[in-house]
Order: sequence, then structure tokens, then C-alpha cells
Amino acid sequence: MRTVTLKEHGLCLYNDRGAFALGDLEIAVNNIPSRSGEFLFFAFSDGKQVMRQTVTPEKNRVTVPAKLLSAGKFNAYVSHFVNGIEAKRYPIEPLLVTDVQGSLSADPEIAALTEEIAALKEEASAAKAWRTEAAARLAALQNTVAELETRLSVVEKNIDIFEN
Repeated sequence: MRTVTLKEHGLCLYNDRGAFALGDLEIAVNNIPSRSGEFLFFAFSDGKQVMRQTVTPEKNRVTVPAKLLSAGKFNAYVSHFVNGIEAKRYPIEPLLVTDVQGSLSADPEIAALTEEIAALKEEASAAKAWRTEAAARLAALQNTVAELETRLSVVEKNIDIFEN
């Protein structure tokens, strides 16, 4: 079961930041305010609404059946409705859902992007080190070429002396 805590401002994040195998997606919604009105949990799989369920502080668990999920992006939010008008929306961090040989797995999008950024930074650092090393090698080769050109000009002058 995944747990998400509603926050007044900003994106509501899953408490568990790791990837997980995905069957029926069970989510516990914590910190539902005790306000008048109705709180509804909405879920979308690749932009298509797959669930709408009332949640309360007492009944805060929702289950999205696996058959409603597909590879792509899973989005959800909780809306607070007062007299049929949405008063507040609590966006929940998207999940990136992947299908590997018929088995679905999910990653919290921000965690996945953070890992990808870290990998890209590591690649950039390695590329920078390689570029620095290549520049040093190029400078050494340029010095060797200059030295060989100097020796060649000396040899050419000596050949001219012997030919005349």
C-alpha cells in the first residue's frame, strides 16, 4: 500500500519513494482536513479517468484495480467540494507506470527524474574528465608535431648543405 499525505500547498508526495510492482494500486490518503463538504479522490491512467471515490478521514483508503491501469502516467488528486463547487484541489505526485513483459511497475515521477538527473550528472562529469584528458593528449601531440617539424627543418637544411 502506498501512502500519500495531503498538504495545503504544493504537490502531495508518496511516503515511499522507491519503485514497486503494481497489482491493484492501494493508496491511503492521510491528513484529509475535517471541513464541511465532500472530498473526492480522482485517478487517471494516461489521461483517462479510471476512478472517482469519496474519501474521509475515517475512510481514507482507495484501491485502483490493476485492470484499470496501463503503462504510461498515473495521475491522481483529491478535490474538496463545497455545495458542488470545487473549493480546493490537492494534486498528488504522478507515477510513471512501465510494462515489462506483461507485469506493471511504478515509480514516483519525481524520484525517477531525480535518479535520471543524478545519472546524467555522472555522465556529464565523466565526459568532462574525458574531454580534459583528451585536451591534454592533444596538447602533447601538438608539442610532439612541433618538435618533429623543427627536427625536419634541421634535416632539410643539412640535406641542402650536402647536396650543394
